[in-house]
Amino acid sequence: MLRFQHTKNGRKEARKARKKIKTIVGRLVREIARNLDEQRLLQHQTQLDIYQKVLLQKRSDSNKIYGLHESEVKCFTKGKEHKKFEFGSKAALLVTQTTNVIVGALNFSDNIHDSKTLPTVIEQYERLTGNQAKSHFCRQRLPRSKDGKRSHYLHAQTTNKHYQSTTQATLQTHSHRTNHWAFKHDYRLIKNYLKGTFGDTINLMLSAAAMNCKRVMNLWLTGANFCWKRICYIIANIYWIFYAHKLKGTFDG
Repeated sequence: MLRFQHTKNGRKEARKARKKIKTIVGRLVREIARNLDEQRLLQHQTQLDIYQKVLLQKRSDSNKIYGLHESEVKCFTKGKEHKKFEFGSKAALLVTQTTNVIVGALNFSDNIHDSKTLPTVIEQYERLTGNQAKSHFCRQRLPRSKDGKRSHYLHAQTTNKHYQSTTQATLQTHSHRTNHWAFKHDYRLIKNYLKGTFGDTINLMLSAAAMNCKRVMNLWLTGANFCWKRICYIIANIYWIFYAHKLKGTFDG
């Protein structure tokens, strides 16, 4: 009956079915808690607490549980017509502007604003490489950080005086970004088969490493093609300089 909850005559029946399911599940959870001994009750207390929280949570509550097997999953509002919500965890990537190589990747289990993810991933980049980023370019307008640095907003038609220091030519130069669709689908970030928040972090690191390896392989392939073209060009020049006139004279005679 839950299939017809959005119809005119099915809302009442769907409400009854949902209430009946919650009643049955509540009875099962209480019965399991009564029949377990103290040792096993302590062992499975975390799972029982999750089941109890699922039964008591409401639509307007915060920090809800969306998956029994992955209680850390969060709901993100996308605002798109075809996909209004997404479930999972938030990831932040730091990409160089010239080579487009991923130099920072962090997974966030909390549903935080995007402005709070940039300082953390920049701190990871500076800690791993020992270098300090001169300027930051992002797709969203972020506030000034604590050290006074400002992240430039990638939008060519900005009219805010606060962002006039970033010229249009600079924005167009740094306007490229990582293809998120390819990063999700081609490098298997769209679905994680590892458990827990630690598994989410491992999956993100593996996807970023795979994308960097693929980029290095493409650079090697480009360099190899260039070398082969140069070798063929040198061989052709040697032939035309030393052997072409001899062969031409032989055929003429």
